Amino acid sequence: LSTKFHGDHIPPVSVAKQMSQQTWRKFLDLTVPQKFYPQCVNCSGKQGSLLSKAVNEGMRNLSRAGGGKDGYFHSNFRIGHLTGGA
Repeated sequence: LSTKFHGDHIPPVSVAKQMSQQTWRKFLDLTVPQKFYPQCVNCSGKQGSLLSKAVNEGMRNLSRAGGGKDGYFHSNFRIGHLTGGA
């Protein structure tokens, strides 16, 4: 039995880019820091689909993209977070 993992950006790249464009962050020259955590390929695909849809629809606050039953892929604790990130 083998499971493949992707590096999961926390927060997701599209969310971090959007947050970094906030006026106060630009003024203070602050970008949103990110970490990598392992994420299974299936979960990565679900998260990617949620964010792609939100970006394509012009959602103004990607950190609230939600996703109903799949929404937990955005921010809730996952066992891979115990790795400490990179």
